[in-house]
Amino acid sequence: MLAADVDDIRPSDRLVLWALESDERRLVPQGDLVESTGLPPATVTEALHRLTDRALAERTTDPTDARRKAVTITADPDTSAEADADADVDADADDVSIPRRPADIEHA
Repeated sequence: MLAADVDDIRPSDRLVLWALESDERRLVPQGDLVESTGLPPATVTEALHRLTDRALAERTTDPTDARRKAVTITADPDTSAEADADADVDADADDVSIPRRPADIEHA
């Protein structure tokens, strides 16, 4: 799965998903996502809630430190029905301008 391929997603969610994809570790400590995205901790937490609700990511206790949370991308997100429906969508939907990479997102 690529962050750029996920439709109907907020820019902060896409940035967090991209950071998860870019990290070589299977489990990424949530604090590391704050550092790698440059987003405030609360924004990363909210993005992770939305990503886990969509089954795009999974939060778990960090195996190296039970006080921390770690995140992983789900291998098979619960979007198969959506993917089938999206296949029928007109190609004009690709004309919508949504930031797809961290470099495309302006930080306030």
